[in-house]
Amino acid sequence: MEEKKYLIIALRYWGNSENVLFWGKNSSGYYTDLSKVGLYTKEEAVSKSKHGDCYINMDTLGITEEMLNFSHESVKMVFPKNTKICKYANTFEQIMKNKRNLKYGA
Repeated sequence: MEEKKYLIIALRYWGNSENVLFWGKNSSGYYTDLSKVGLYTKEEAVSKSKHGDCYINMDTLGITEEMLNFSHESVKMVFPKNTKICKYANTFEQIMKNKRNLKYGA
């Protein structure tokens, strides 16, 4: 069975927060708080990110399962937008745009 190690970034709401907005556990919404973020298999992540979002391996961001499992009422763990994640998201969007253009002949 494939291990769940992928996060889905909600690119459609990219401009709404200083922090990265991820898909929640079991596709339950969108969250910046890492304790509410879901992990997905690569197959799930690819399937769910076809409509304007992107997926990334949690190891690429340096996020651990311990970070995702940490929960305290006074602490909100977030992943701030930085140069690395912005470059990744922009590259992902460009690749998907190019794939659509190739498929539909734009």
